[in-house]
Amino acid sequence: MVMKEIEEYTPDCGLDYLQKALIKKCDADDGIEDGIMLDPPKGQFEPFSVVGTRFSCSDTGTDIKVSSGAATIFEAYYEVPGLGHCYGGNGGQRTGIFEALRAWVETDKVPESLVIDVPRQTATEKRVICPYPP
Repeated sequence: MVMKEIEEYTPDCGLDYLQKALIKKCDADDGIEDGIMLDPPKGQFEPFSVVGTRFSCSDTGTDIKVSSGAATIFEAYYEVPGLGHCYGGNGGQRTGIFEALRAWVETDKVPESLVIDVPRQTATEKRVICPYPP
């Protein structure tokens, strides 16, 4: 939706690059360097600080630069700790995201939070994910 609003369609590799930059800068701040940030430190990472940085994009097979549009999209990105882009990773898995997206598109109701399932050894735990920064 943000891509539609700003009329810029960033390849997945752009968001992946920004996610890796955030984790590189702030991962240890939650006490464990594990590639998962349960509580991203507010104000510690500014996506616009890497605008213009060149990186190798696997989606296009070329080097591209981080755009200001990608930084804008990343700020509105609902990051799920440990979840890869759309699926996979070692954190919780998204649930109900399609319904939230449908409501955003059809009624212009921006989701305030999303619920994810986090598998544990004996049960599945539900966790509420909110936009960052708030």
